[in-house]
Amino acid sequence: MEIDEHKLHLIDLYQRYNTDPEKGLSDAEALEVLNRDGPNALSPPKKKSDWVKFCIQMFGGFGILLWISAILCFIAHGFTVVRYYKDASNDNICLALTAEQLAKKNFLVKDLEAVETLGSTSVICVDKTGVLTQNQMTVAHMWFDNRIVEADAVEYQENATYDKSAPGWLALTRCATLCNRADFKQDPENLARPVLQRECNGDESEAALLKCVELSMGNVIKSRKTNRKVCEVPFNSTNKYQVSIHEMHTGNESEDDSWPYLLVMKGAPERILDRCSTIYINGIDVEMNDYWRAQFQRAYLDLGNLGERILGFSDLRLSSHNYPKGYLFDEEEVNFPVDNLPFLGLMSMIDPPRAAALEASQPKVKGLQVSRRA
Repeated sequence: MEIDEHKLHLIDLYQRYNTDPEKGLSDAEALEVLNRDGPNALSPPKKKSDWVKFCIQMFGGFGILLWISAILCFIAHGFTVVRYYKDASNDNICLALTAEQLAKKNFLVKDLEAVETLGSTSVICVDKTGVLTQNQMTVAHMWFDNRIVEADAVEYQENATYDKSAPGWLALTRCATLCNRADFKQDPENLARPVLQRECNGDESEAALLKCVELSMGNVIKSRKTNRKVCEVPFNSTNKYQVSIHEMHTGNESEDDSWPYLLVMKGAPERILDRCSTIYINGIDVEMNDYWRAQFQRAYLDLGNLGERILGFSDLRLSSHNYPKGYLFDEEEVNFPVDNLPFLGLMSMIDPPRAAALEASQPKVKGLQVSRRA
C-alpha cells in the first residue's frame, strides 16, 4: 500500500477527500464515509489463550533441551536406585547366612553390618578389663631396688621372697598406702573376712594396692589417719598421674619439724619417670641417668609382657623452709613441686580372665592371632 498524502498540496488533499477546510463534511457525507471506510480506529491484535502461552514457555526454544536432559538424568538415577536395592537385598541374604553360621559357633551377632566389617578386619581391639577378665585385680609383681619380686598373695605372707624392712620396699608401700583413694567397706562382717576377700570402695587398681599393703604391712587405716591428707590432685586422662600431700608424723619430732609434709605420686610409669631426676636404690637417691632409664625400661617391658597393669610411684619430703606447717597447698594453682622427684619403683597387677573368655579368645580361624596387652 502506497501512501502519498504527505506529498500533496493541501488544496489537492481537500479535493481527494471531497472536503472543505472551513465547512467540513455534511452529515450525509460523513455517514457515507463512515459506511465506506468504517470507524477511525486500529483493530486489536488476536489474543492467545493462557494454556498456549504456558506451553510455549515450557517447551519452546531452549526449554525442550532442558526437558530432554532432565528426562535422561531421571532415567540414569532410576537405574542406580533399582540396582542399589537389588544389591542390598543380596547383601542382606549373605550377611544373614554368615550370622547364622557364626551363631552355630556360639558367636552372638548384634548387628549384621558388623559381619560385613569383620571380613575386612585384620586386628580386633577390645577392652580386656571386665570384658575378658573378672575385674578383680591383685598385685602380682613389684620392682624396687633394681629387681623384680613376686608379690605374696597369701594371708600370712610366709612366701615373701623380699626383705620387708628394706628402705625401698618401705618407701614404695608408704606411697601406695597414702596415694590411694580406695578403702575397705567399714562393716564388721566385711572387715572380718580375709584381706583378699574384702569388698572395697574405689577403683579396682587402687583396691589391689590397698590389699597388697594391708597384707604385707598392715594398719593402712591407722597410717592414713596418722599422716593426714591436706591436698590432692586426682588422676585424670591428661596428666595420667595422681598426687597428694600428707602431714608427716614419723615419731621423730625433729625430723617432722624439718620435713613436715610428704608428697606422694603414682600413675603411668613413663609419666612418673619423666618427672623424676633421681631413683631410690637401697635407701639412697641416685641420679637418674641412661643406665637407670634402661633398667626401668627393661623392667617395664618384662612386666608388660606378662599382660599386667603397671603403675609407677614417687615421693618427695617437703622441707619446712619452703613449706612450713600450716602452709596452704592449692591443687588448682599447684603451688608445690611435681618435678625433680625420686622414683621409687613399680607395682604390677594381674586380672584373672573370665571362664567364658578363655574359650572365646582362642583362635578359631587360620591366621588369627590373639595378643593380650596390659
